[in-house]
Amino acid sequence: MEIDPPAATARRTRDRESERILAGIGLVLAAVACFATLDTATKVSTLGVPILMGVWVRYAFQAVATTVVFLPRHGRALLRTAHPRFQLLRGALLLASSTLAFFSLRYMPLAEFTSIVLTAPLVVTLLAATTLQEEVSPLRWALVAGGFVGTLVILRPGSSVFSWAIVLPIGLVVTNAWFQVLTSRLARTENPLTMHLYTGWVGTLIATLPLPFVWTSLPGRGWWGLLALMGLMGTIGHLFLIFAYQRARRRRP
Repeated sequence: MEIDPPAATARRTRDRESERILAGIGLVLAAVACFATLDTATKVSTLGVPILMGVWVRYAFQAVATTVVFLPRHGRALLRTAHPRFQLLRGALLLASSTLAFFSLRYMPLAEFTSIVLTAPLVVTLLAATTLQEEVSPLRWALVAGGFVGTLVILRPGSSVFSWAIVLPIGLVVTNAWFQVLTSRLARTENPLTMHLYTGWVGTLIATLPLPFVWTSLPGRGWWGLLALMGLMGTIGHLFLIFAYQRARRRRP
């Protein structure tokens, strides 16, 4: 029986590692495309749909779709988690981020909102280095710092963008950064479909509380189609993001 030389084995391991990381990067790009569509649809929805109603539909879509598609295939195994409290916290953080995003898009232009949200990689990098003890290369620090400088150029400190509404996307960046860190940690051991299921139902149940006070009839099917698009993009985008964390995380030797 022929035994592969150590060098050839190491090379194949590096190749598989590179392919896995590239797949993770591709999933992140797909997730970002979904989130861009979600943000645009959300901005339009705020013109005719109560914000908290839109939030509820977005999470109800994810909860129902994930349950209908995956629960029959995986059964009770889909419900098993070693970290129920973290699952609840993750769902609450994403709901807070989504709610802040809806209100931000209601009171801010889409371009300025997006530029502030783009500071999230800097916050995530800081949290990853401090809470997850991940090694961050100087190049990565330089890239996220460059993105932060670009955001300041777009926002032009002292301009009209710096009103009370700016606290909304800043709050979004903070809650979303913690959500990303928690997702990265849970993705190491948890089933991504289980994470997705709990996130959808936690968000739906919490968002149901104010629903009787904000529910209204919508004039025409177009608004419902827009809400369905938001739910679909949020569902697919976050599923891509979980899979990306599983693949793009560099394994320690």
